[in-house]
Amino acid sequence: MNAVQPESLDSHYYQSPEYVRLSLAAAMTLKFTGGWFYRNARLGCINLLLTYPDGCRASCSFCGLAAEKNLARDGGSFIRVPWKTFRTDEVIEAINHTSDRVSRVCISMVTHSRSVKDTLSICEKVVSGTQKMVSLLISPTVMKKNDLKRMKDAGADRIGVAIDCATESLFDKLRGKGVGGPHRWDTYWRIYEESLNVFGRGKSGVHLICG
Repeated sequence: MNAVQPESLDSHYYQSPEYVRLSLAAAMTLKFTGGWFYRNARLGCINLLLTYPDGCRASCSFCGLAAEKNLARDGGSFIRVPWKTFRTDEVIEAINHTSDRVSRVCISMVTHSRSVKDTLSICEKVVSGTQKMVSLLISPTVMKKNDLKRMKDAGADRIGVAIDCATESLFDKLRGKGVGGPHRWDTYWRIYEESLNVFGRGKSGVHLICG
């Protein structure tokens, strides 16, 4: 189970749903790479990030995926640690053989026309192949009617909506028109409200960034 080495944008033709990206912590937990956790900490949730040759279509000013478009050609990495690319089937096999301390998988969408379809495909594979609980971190901008129900039917039991910015003006400045991005405050809150109806209270949440 060897990582595909994405040193540059040229290697990003490895794309979802056949491939996903893993954080360094997840890759270590699945024994794809070496390393050790401080004070023997353990990861209870494996995060899978969708990946495409043309990247995420958004331009959020604080996001490593947006910065990656400019940094990758200069050897930069996603956020503060490597997020390397692996075959989805090998990731699922590795998750299936981890200890019981890994109880959940979170599939993170990016803003891309294929991401809903590919998220559903990967979710179904994870649920059937590992029996782990699955959360989805969704991109409301590319969601359509009934997509939330389809996600629940695919086996996801929790939904996360990364609103990130706590006010509409900040959202627009950092995620929307201010950076030439497609995201809209109203769309994010509408999808969150709909997710409460589909998944139920306590099963849907938001991300907010402070600082």
